[in-house]
Amino acid sequence: MYKRVVALCIALLAAHGVASAAPLNVVATTSTFADLVKAIGGDYVEVSYIAPPKFNVHFIEPRPSDVMKVKKAVAFAHAGLDLEAWSAPLRDAAGNRSVMKGGAGDLDLSRGVLLLEVPDRTVSRAVQIAGVLMVFALLIAPAVCGVFLGGTMRGRLVIAWIAGVLTCVAGIFASYHWDLPTGAAIVCAFGVTVIVCGALRSLLGITGNVEGTH
Repeated sequence: MYKRVVALCIALLAAHGVASAAPLNVVATTSTFADLVKAIGGDYVEVSYIAPPKFNVHFIEPRPSDVMKVKKAVAFAHAGLDLEAWSAPLRDAAGNRSVMKGGAGDLDLSRGVLLLEVPDRTVSRAVQIAGVLMVFALLIAPAVCGVFLGGTMRGRLVIAWIAGVLTCVAGIFASYHWDLPTGAAIVCAFGVTVIVCGALRSLLGITGNVEGTH
């Protein structure tokens, strides 16, 4: 792994010229990889990382600012395999071809490493939890809002649709405005929407009966 980091740094320095005034912009998935690249590249590289040291690297959700980091990077250092399952979508969102899989700046540290005891499960608990939260946010929460505020079946469907669209927009806006993980921002926005709709239901005295049903 260390040989690959050294080889990449040498290649990047040669390609861009060691006499260049601006240091090379390298993004790593973890602080450990960032420190390694910085130790080798020295003043010739400017290194940043995505996953904070106190967080489990498996469960990171990149922020909009992370997308911009990768977009401007000449190299992307990552462990590969399934350690950072979020790294591929992050690079796709950045649209930087040089750091995508197989690109000149793609530093996959798992290449050439003999793998032992490879797990046979491909879906982690984190992915399962994320799926449950997104189902709540995109399906259950709008339906609950419709039930809270709608007096008829048609009214409930309209309210659910409007609540879903507006809350998604609000969550995405909050993500970019405050540089928050987009998925988490959307889920929290739907939670707030359900609470607000419940409060409105109490204030307006709306009953749970649907017109035309028994």
